[in-house]
Amino acid sequence: MRINSIVIIYAIIWLFSIILFLNKKDILKKFFFLTTKQISKFPLKGKYALAIPFLITLLHEMIFIITGLNLLRIKDITEIFYDLSMFATGEGGADENYSEGYFEGLSEQQIKQMGPRDYENRKFDKILELLGAKQGSKILDLGCGTSTFGAYCKTKGIEVIGLTVSSEQVKHAKSKGLVAYRKDYKEHIPEFENSFDHILILGSSEHITTGSGLVISSYKKKMDKLSEILTLCYSYLKTDGTIFYSGIHMNPKHYKTAENFILLRAYGGLFQLDHPDYDIVKSFENTEFKGNRMFSRDSTRDYYLATVHDENHFGQATTFASSGMLKLLAVSAIYPFAFYQYIYYTLGLWMWMWDGNLHLGADPKYTFEEDKEKRPCTLYWHVYRK
Repeated sequence: MRINSIVIIYAIIWLFSIILFLNKKDILKKFFFLTTKQISKFPLKGKYALAIPFLITLLHEMIFIITGLNLLRIKDITEIFYDLSMFATGEGGADENYSEGYFEGLSEQQIKQMGPRDYENRKFDKILELLGAKQGSKILDLGCGTSTFGAYCKTKGIEVIGLTVSSEQVKHAKSKGLVAYRKDYKEHIPEFENSFDHILILGSSEHITTGSGLVISSYKKKMDKLSEILTLCYSYLKTDGTIFYSGIHMNPKHYKTAENFILLRAYGGLFQLDHPDYDIVKSFENTEFKGNRMFSRDSTRDYYLATVHDENHFGQATTFASSGMLKLLAVSAIYPFAFYQYIYYTLGLWMWMWDGNLHLGADPKYTFEEDKEKRPCTLYWHVYRK
């Protein structure tokens, strides 16, 4: 795991706490510039000093809930989430595909005869068809994850450049002989202008955060931020280039729930709101893509089925004492934010999005709510042309 700003902050907090616990006054004076009087008046001493990192985290979260102000960099929370996910599941753990499959036109029997790579490759084929990609095409994958799309495209003679905020995912991609960079695609990349035939945003836009998911104004800011990103994408595309978007939208009836809050804090993100004033269509229509929509689809069931039919899918609920979860609990003792990730997995919050129910790992009992007015979340596909 790369040492980012959050790792440094918590390292300093823990160092201070341990020094205070050990009552090393000379070190506190020399390196933390505290006077003897300040040390003597400090409210937490001895064993209580070890509670400081947890109390600071609790205070930070209270500030975030009330004001929407995040004092830690969201992209660093996201990076740690994905790095810890790979650490917790380990080799042979969760499937490396972090997105949906494509099951349209398949019977239940046909689905059962297929495996995770079949679902995923079927989706990739559909995406390439929708984009109009062919051998020799150059695609920019924004939020490339573990680069499964890039690996598949390589077999088709299609070049893919992947961007991710996770250093571990970049290493993973390079180990496969793929091209991936650790970059934040919210920022302008001048060398990308007019360089790509197609762009893919496959589920990564949820990591663009503009405040607390409990506050309605955050969703307006999110919609505006995505318009800014789509404007960048427009400049990266060649003439007649196409962009594919896949993203989860939160039902306005559910955005103030504890489940939504934990989901968003676990991975450092914010869904778009499933409302015409805040959704991705509104973001597209605020850019030069306006009027150039080529395709739209509700693909929610595909995400649900991808989990149900793959016991190693990342969306599967996990038992409280599995080896991966025990690793997360151990990390939580040092990095308290990891506890959100522990709850995310053990209460099956990923699958809550599709039916509004919690799913304990020992007996998850997954169901799918067909009515999107009742369902907490909906996944949309859209394709636009430059």
